[in-house]
Amino acid sequence: MFLDALRIEIKKKIEAGQFNCEKELTLSLISGKYKITIVYYLGTDGTLQFSEIKRLFPKITHKVLTTQIRELEEDGMINRRGFPEVPPRAEYS
Repeated sequence: MFLDALRIEIKKKIEAGQFNCEKELTLSLISGKYKITIVYYLGTDGTLQFSEIKRLFPKITHKVLTTQIRELEEDGMINRRGFPEVPPRAEYS
């Protein structure tokens, strides 16, 4: 299901002229120092909270991790599920 949606999105972006081919688009989606590793951990460990992802990368700053996760979410590579709690909590898969 996720892969079908991703394929449709890739096709739309290529048809719109944003990218020349699937490879160029794929590289743009996973470019970033931590993106591939974040996707790997979410794929193997399942759902993780922000703090759990942060523990996997002890040297990463909060800002960089937030940016990488937001970009992955915007590109449809990961899903975010927010909970209306205090303090706020979100799970990524």
